[in-house]
Amino acid sequence: MISTSSEYKEAIKKNREFSIHDVYTLTRNSIKIEMETGDFLAYSIDDLVTDDSNGIAIGTAAAKEYKVTLNNSNGKFDDVDFREAKIQAEVGVKLSDGTIEHIPKGKYTVDSAYFTELTVEIIAYDDMIKFDRSYSESTLEFPAYCADIVREASEVCGVPVKIIEESVYWDILESVRIKTKPEDVNLTFRDMLKFCAKMAFSYWRISENGTLELNSILTYFESLPYEDNIINGGKFRNNPYAYKKENDKDGGDFNNYSSGDSLDGIQHPGVKDAHIYNILNAKISTDITRITGLRIEYVVNNKKKIKNIWFNKDNISEDSNVIRVVIDCNIDERYAIEIENLAEMCCIYHPTGYLARDLSVSCLSDPSITTGDIVTATDRKQNSFYFFVTHAKFLFGEKQLLENSCRGNIKSVRTIIKN
Repeated sequence: MISTSSEYKEAIKKNREFSIHDVYTLTRNSIKIEMETGDFLAYSIDDLVTDDSNGIAIGTAAAKEYKVTLNNSNGKFDDVDFREAKIQAEVGVKLSDGTIEHIPKGKYTVDSAYFTELTVEIIAYDDMIKFDRSYSESTLEFPAYCADIVREASEVCGVPVKIIEESVYWDILESVRIKTKPEDVNLTFRDMLKFCAKMAFSYWRISENGTLELNSILTYFESLPYEDNIINGGKFRNNPYAYKKENDKDGGDFNNYSSGDSLDGIQHPGVKDAHIYNILNAKISTDITRITGLRIEYVVNNKKKIKNIWFNKDNISEDSNVIRVVIDCNIDERYAIEIENLAEMCCIYHPTGYLARDLSVSCLSDPSITTGDIVTATDRKQNSFYFFVTHAKFLFGEKQLLENSCRGNIKSVRTIIKN
């Protein structure tokens, strides 16, 4: 979640007066164009942390897409060369005192600008696409530590990387090395980033200030209640994350029952007053996926190895599942144990496992929400549960889309037992 002031948190509950404050820097002449809200006919930022084959965000490195339609009915942009222009995106929210708080929404490079008679349709992407350069440009010698692979990718592709010294996930990159360079003529620096992220059960994302950041899905485990993540809607009193004052939070006392599921339907747990009010539409799967462990598949000395690590062996059933992590590159054998140790350490947070289900929610927009946030949703039966945002699409002047996908790299325990 993008950091905001307490005044913002109050303003977002009410009328939500938004404005756009994007700055375009033209590549050809370095001229800066400060855009106004009236310059845009359509505006969206699509933020993903997964790809089509990977429902849970492990080993992914997705780029955010910036897509707008500019109003050119007065010919304002006729002579503007948008090719490879740099964009600093900011959305403003009007506060109670009349001032505007600016929410950074990322940095982008224009990929295409299509002129019509009255408009300019622009598509841009963040700097994750810079890592699509061929890995043949690498001069790194193997065996190579994952951290060195990341640092070289950052330097060659021109994207700064945020190094978190005290992170157990970054420590894995510092302590595990890949034995041999993968033999793939189409290999890119982004592919190598994905290999490294898998070993730390993490994903890569370009932050709103333009840096490459490593984030782990396993931090999701740490934030969930210990029994399960289905909360009995109504009161949080029996939940370890209960609020001291229940009636000021979603899932507290629903006094205005006439508004049904549109009343305080969704919020960020543990963050005071960080609500999303009014679920406008929801598609929530009734099938609950129970996760009871991790299945790690990796290659050591050109031989495939499989390691199943359980949250609690006594809690395994044929109806439960594991998160399958496939590491396709050849790991140096003496470092493989580091990956297993990290998995075992993360599993102790939830000895009973955790629950997940696919969902798609449309709600009033809040530009401070990003992928990777942990949110609470309340369904039409007033059952509330946590979910990890794998897809957040912000649309100016329209409802916001938040989604969780948990099907991609899930493997049934039943198939493991049979094997």
